[in-house]
Amino acid sequence: MEVQLQERPMHASRTESDSPNKIDTSIPPLTAARISTNINSGSNDVENQSYRSSPSKCQPDEDNIQSNTDSEANRAPYVINAEGARMRYFVQLVGEYFSAFNRVMPLFHEGTVMRLVDKQFGWNPDESPSWWASLNVILASAYRERAQQLPDGSDEWQKSMGHIRNALNVVVELFMRAADLLAVQAMLGLAILFQNTPNPQPLFMFAAAGMRLSHSVGLHRNQTFGLSPSEIEERRRTFWIAFILDADISHRTGRPPVQDANDFDTPLPSESPHDGIGVVDVQGARLGYFHLLARFALIQHQVYSHLYTTSVQTKITRDLIGELKNCQEALLEWRISFEKHYVPELAFSNAPHYHLQHVLRLDFAYHCCYAKLYQVCILVRRPMAQAPEDLEDYAALDEQVNDTLVRSLESARSAVRLIKHVNLFGPSFAWGILYFPAAASVILSSHLLANPFHQHAASDLAMAHETIKFLSRISSEDPGTYVDYILSLCSELESAAKKASSQAAQDLSRQPMENINNSMKEPGGSVSNLTMPFHMNFATPQSEGVDLTRSAISQNYDMSTVDPTFDLAMNLQWPIPPFWNWGDMTTGSDENTNNEQAL
Repeated sequence: MEVQLQERPMHASRTESDSPNKIDTSIPPLTAARISTNINSGSNDVENQSYRSSPSKCQPDEDNIQSNTDSEANRAPYVINAEGARMRYFVQLVGEYFSAFNRVMPLFHEGTVMRLVDKQFGWNPDESPSWWASLNVILASAYRERAQQLPDGSDEWQKSMGHIRNALNVVVELFMRAADLLAVQAMLGLAILFQNTPNPQPLFMFAAAGMRLSHSVGLHRNQTFGLSPSEIEERRRTFWIAFILDADISHRTGRPPVQDANDFDTPLPSESPHDGIGVVDVQGARLGYFHLLARFALIQHQVYSHLYTTSVQTKITRDLIGELKNCQEALLEWRISFEKHYVPELAFSNAPHYHLQHVLRLDFAYHCCYAKLYQVCILVRRPMAQAPEDLEDYAALDEQVNDTLVRSLESARSAVRLIKHVNLFGPSFAWGILYFPAAASVILSSHLLANPFHQHAASDLAMAHETIKFLSRISSEDPGTYVDYILSLCSELESAAKKASSQAAQDLSRQPMENINNSMKEPGGSVSNLTMPFHMNFATPQSEGVDLTRSAISQNYDMSTVDPTFDLAMNLQWPIPPFWNWGDMTTGSDENTNNEQAL
C-alpha cells in the first residue's frame, strides 16, 4: 500500500497549480539573497500558496522538473515532483542537514524532525505553519551546503532559494499565532540562512524576531518542570543560538541587543554533551565548539554593554579603564580554552574539514572583538592627557591602557592574516566573514594616521592593502551591495595612512638618530608599537602631506580643528563600531538610494 500511495499520480490529489513547493529559477546564487526586499513584486503563484497543502506528493527531485515556459519565465516558479521511491531523496536531504550544519549549530532536534518528516508522508501531515517553515529552512540549508561543495552550484542555490521562499510565505502567520518551539527555530533558521549573503538586513530582523519568540515560549528561563531531558536540551540549545546571533549582531552594528543581559538564567550548553552535538574534531582533538561559541557570545554582550553604549560617555576615566580591563581579561581567559585544541597554522595544514569553517569564523570574531578595544583605548587617552593630575595612579593606568592597545593591534593583524584561509570554504563563507578583516583593517589604518612612523607601519599598510584586495574581489562578484561602501572607506583610509607614513618617513630622515631612538622606546626600554605619545599635539593633515578635505571620510564625519588625526581615529572607531550602521548614517537620508545598496 505504501508503494501504491507513493506512486499515485500527482493529479489524483491536486493539480500542479496547487503545489506549495515552487522555486524561482531566475535567482543568481548570491544575489538571490535580496529577494526579501522585493518578495511581493514578482508574479509568482508561490506567494498565494497555502502551507496546509501537504507536499507529500510534490517533493524535491532533480530528475523530474517541470519548467514554466510562459512569457514570465524569468520570474515564474517551477514545480519539482517526486514520485515513488524518489521521495526517499527528500528524506536524504534532511539527513544531510543533520550530519553537517546542525551537528555544529544544533538548531533542530533530529528525532523530532524525523518523526514529523515521516508523518508528512502519511495520512495526517502536520499542517502548522511553524512546521512548514522549519521543513523548508532545513531543505534550504541542505541545498546551500551542496552548492558550497560544487564547482558550479547554481542549480543548488536556486533550489535553496526556492525553499526560503516557501518558508517566507508563512512568516506573517507565524507572527499572528501563538508561538511554539518550531516557530522559534524556523525564525532563527531563516536568520542563519541570510547570515552569509549580500543582504544582511533579513538576518537582523529574523534574529530579533526569533529572540522575541523565544521569550514567548520561555526559553530564557530555566524551566524544566514536566519536560523530558531531550526537550530541555533542545530548548536550551535553541535559546543559545538566538543569544549568539543577537550578541554578534549587536557587537558588529552598534545596535542594542534584544536580550537583556540580566534577565535570563538558561544554563550554558554542555561542554561535553551526551550526544556529541556541537562538538567538532580539530587537529585530532575534540573541541566543544557550541559551548565556546555561547561563552564568546556572553563576552560580546559584556563588551558592548560596558564599552559601546551611550552610558560610556558619562563614566569617569578610572571606571572606564576598569571596564576595559575586565573585558580584556574575559577575552584572554576565553582564548586559553579555545587554543587548547586549535592552532590555525596546524588546523589548515591539511585538507580542511567541513566543520573547520565554523571554527575559522569564531577565530575571526574573537580577533575582531579584541581589536576593537583599540577604540576604547583611544577614548580614554584624551581625558588622561588633558588632566593627568586628576589620576593619582596615572602611570599604572597608562601602562594598562597601553598594554590593551598593543594587544588590540596585534589581534587586528591576526584577523587579516586569516584571510588566506577564506577561499577554502566557498563564496557564501566569504560574505559571512568579510566584516571582520575589514574592521581590523580600519583599526590598523587609523592607528597609522595617529602614529605614522611606528615600527610596524610598512607591514600594517600591506595588511590594509590585502584586505582591500579581498573586499574588491567580493565586490566584483556581486556589485551594488553594502560591501561597496566598506571597500570605499577602507580604500580612503589606506590612501590617507600611506601618505601619512610616507611623510613621517621623510621627517624621520631629517631628525638626529638620537631623537629617533628615543622616540622608539617605551619607559621600560622595549621597542613599542606606540612610538608617538597620545598626549602630544598632532600636526595638521596638510602639514603631514595628508589631504583628506575631499575624501569621503571628511565629508561624512565632523572633523575637529584640534588634533585632527587624533579625532579622525576617534570618529572612525568610537562610538560607532563599523560598518553596517555607518551605511545607515550615510545613506539613510537619500530617498533615491536603493534599499539593497544601502545595506
